[in-house]
Amino acid sequence: MGHDIYGVNQSQQQIAYARFHMFNDSAHDLYQLLDAKECDGGVSGIGAKKTFSKQQIEQALSQLQKRLERFNQQSIDLDDQQIKKFLTDCLETAEQEGQVEVCFA
Repeated sequence: MGHDIYGVNQSQQQIAYARFHMFNDSAHDLYQLLDAKECDGGVSGIGAKKTFSKQQIEQALSQLQKRLERFNQQSIDLDDQQIKKFLTDCLETAEQEGQVEVCFA
């Protein structure tokens, strides 16, 4: 079990991916950043899909950056790198298409 979180474009092609094992608290950080706690099943996602606007993804990236600054992290750990890449990849699609869909499995 674990959290497999996919970003997909309007053609349903995967454009972003994040994977966390079931006991990794960083998965819950990503749900929180995306304001998608209802999609978090604890040890995995619940299989839900949610659509995010460009502004919502920008806000999630901004919150991540503020969190990293608050904890004075000089270099970000692998989980935060994965979250940042996931959100950045989703933002690229949202900028092109106006939105991005995220699947929480």
